[in-house]
Amino acid sequence: FSCTMALVDIAAATITSRKAAAPRPPTGKSARPTSPDWQQSTSKLLRQAQNAHALSADLRLQSERAKQAGDKQTTKNHISVNESLRKKIAETQALKRRLTERLSCICDEMAKLTAAKNTANKLLDGRQLPIRMAIKRERIRAKMPAQERIKDSVERALHIEHTALLDTCKQLEGIVAEAVDRLYKMDLHRRLLDDDLKDKTQSLLVDQQCQELQNDEVAATTALKTFAIVKDTPRLVNGEPRHLTQKSSTNPEMWRKESMRLMEESQKMEAAADGLTKVILKTVKQLETANALVAGDTQTALKNKVRASVNLQSALLRQLQEINEEIDNVQEQRQQLLSNLQAKMGPLQVVRDRLALRKQRPGRETVRDEVEQALEAELSALRASIQALQDKLDRLDKEALRLGNSRNSLKSDLELKAKALKLERRCLELDADGLSVRSSACGSSVPPLRPASGRVAAKRPSDEMSHRSRSSGRGRDLALEPFLPLTPRRPTQSARVRARPSLHQCGDTSSRKS
Repeated sequence: FSCTMALVDIAAATITSRKAAAPRPPTGKSARPTSPDWQQSTSKLLRQAQNAHALSADLRLQSERAKQAGDKQTTKNHISVNESLRKKIAETQALKRRLTERLSCICDEMAKLTAAKNTANKLLDGRQLPIRMAIKRERIRAKMPAQERIKDSVERALHIEHTALLDTCKQLEGIVAEAVDRLYKMDLHRRLLDDDLKDKTQSLLVDQQCQELQNDEVAATTALKTFAIVKDTPRLVNGEPRHLTQKSSTNPEMWRKESMRLMEESQKMEAAADGLTKVILKTVKQLETANALVAGDTQTALKNKVRASVNLQSALLRQLQEINEEIDNVQEQRQQLLSNLQAKMGPLQVVRDRLALRKQRPGRETVRDEVEQALEAELSALRASIQALQDKLDRLDKEALRLGNSRNSLKSDLELKAKALKLERRCLELDADGLSVRSSACGSSVPPLRPASGRVAAKRPSDEMSHRSRSSGRGRDLALEPFLPLTPRRPTQSARVRARPSLHQCGDTSSRKS
């Protein structure tokens, strides 16, 4: 159409220039044409009209040909534009589908990684109570007596558990920090994918609208009444087409590569996030198993220590009962010796009195006869017997003192064992939820404080020895509670020297009288 209008403009300009160049006809009488001139002018006009008609027909033919060529080129360009739009729409739709898929995948991986991070955080928060319980147990065991504060299996198990819990927290903090950093980077990349997807959606909508736009609604035919130059005819500016869109420095290949780069980075991030999720879940499972094993070892060590302490305390109680029985036997033997010693005092006094009376004989009758010899022999025998009894009493007193010291040592050790056992049971019964000692509901896991064998339990109050122990007050030591302090009972001085005759009582009558 532009070419046709240009040809019409050229034809109109040619006709106008020829009219301006033609001579003006003369005026007046002299200007009257003659017959040949009239015919010549008419012929000239005819030739000019014929030439103009031929030129116009030629221009119309050229215009028609230009119109057909323009229509053909326009149709070709329209088909090319439609094909380009179709390809662009198909490519944009494919990229949009892939971007949507990648965006969905990265969101799923972020959700999985977030769930794994939350699991690690939950385990990390759950390790705080066991750490506090381990510290509480160490503080409880620090209150033990110096003799019971040894580096035993419980101490080692508590140290191992505390160290393992701290290592667990350190590992969990590391993987949680790594997960947070990875999630931050993935969220930034997700935003880039989302922005690219929005741009692709908007671009696809614009291209689809361009494809749906038909040429019949835009093109309009204009009928020209004359060959005059139309001022509102569309013209080209400096020989270049007008740009409907702003020029861009990004070519289609760069546009496609940018989206492909985002999707490739998304795949790499998804793979890395999947690997990190698996590592976190595996680490959490391993740490849970390891902590459970360590906690089980600690509980087992505490139970074994409590059981061993109970057995030792039972053995101490049995030994204490045996020592008390032996002390009762020693006291009974001592009473018998004292009775024998008192029985010797009467004959000894009789012999001394007889010797004193025989010394009152007259001088001529004072002789050492058989009676005096017999009395002196009897006196020597009684003194030897009394000395032997006193020696036995001394040995019994020493034995009683030794047994009393041993009993005091046993009672002291029993008190220490009772205090240590109480602390061990507190550690064993410590509740990780509230850091409080549980009630007797957990007593089934702790062995009761009873004698391991039935040797002591087999003795009944009807037995003679147990009856003596109860009557003398020593049987109450066996009824002591495990956690009550045991007061050591020392043998009194009056019990050791009660009714014991001294050696000066065995002297002669003269020294006694003086």
